[in-house]
This record gives sequence, C-alpha cells and structure tokens, in this order.
Amino acid sequence: MTRILMVTNKRETLETLARALQAESTVALDWSYERNHALHLITAWKPHLVVVDEYVGYLTNLEFIRQIVQTDAAIHTAAVSRLPREAFHEVAEGLGVLAQLPPRPGVLDAERLLALLEPVTPAPST
Repeated sequence: MTRILMVTNKRETLETLARALQAESTVALDWSYERNHALHLITAWKPHLVVVDEYVGYLTNLEFIRQIVQTDAAIHTAAVSRLPREAFHEVAEGLGVLAQLPPRPGVLDAERLLALLEPVTPAPST
C-alpha cells in the first residue's frame, strides 16, 4: 500500500488530485492542515509521499519541505508551485523534491506521481 499525505491550508486546492489518487486501490491517503500535525504524521505513519501545497500555515512549501527533510530525509515530496520549471528546480535543489505540481493539480498529475513513485515504493504483498 502506497501511503500519501496531503498537506495544505485549503483542502479544495488538492481535492481533485486526492480523488484521483484514492481511485487507486493501492493508495492510502491522509490529510493534514497544520505543520506540527503533518510532521507528527510523517514520523508516525511514514508516508511514501508528502504532497505539499504552496503554503503550510505561514511557511512556503519549500520551507516546510526543509523541515520534512530534517525529520526524515527518506520521505519523497511533491510541491505545488507556480514557478517556471527551471526556476523551481533551482530553488528546490538539494531538497530531493520528486515532482513539481501545478496549482490545483488533477488526474494527469496523479498518474504522473504514481508512475514516479512506482520504483521507490515497496511492491504490494500477495
């Protein structure tokens, strides 16, 4: 089972992405709307991926991802960003961000995330 944590100030911004991810029977999804709660879930639940909206409380997503890396550097992250791709990769360098997502990511973004996660998540047990 692939565990994915959605971290956002406003659920509706990631809702379409979450619905598309949850349509997969191999995905378990949880939500957090607050930084400390999200960090607790990262430690306790050990998600394979944390999807971070543009802001988490007063922090930008990259500031929050730095905290995730300090908590558990093995956690994969995806970040919503309006920056052009090259600018995003420059500012996110060294954080190990698996994917940049557009504002209000959708079904195609979910498919891309699952494809990116496939080689880095354990195979389902039979």
